[in-house]
Amino acid sequence: MQHSQDITCDTVWLREQTDRLLAFEVLYKEVTGYPNDLQPSEISEKVGSSPTMTHDVLQSFIAKFKY
Repeated sequence: MQHSQDITCDTVWLREQTDRLLAFEVLYKEVTGYPNDLQPSEISEKVGSSPTMTHDVLQSFIAKFKY
């Protein structure tokens, strides 16, 4: 498979999958009653993103819903 046809190199696809993994981790922790807080470093490691990802997601959320 050539690099140009490899979907895993597409940044849009990568962002979508990261969002899915992040949503799954949050849902899983809530449904199972995970007693500890979700640590940003733990989340970023599980979804394979940078350690600042959770901060960036929160900032993006705040910016979208700011009045």
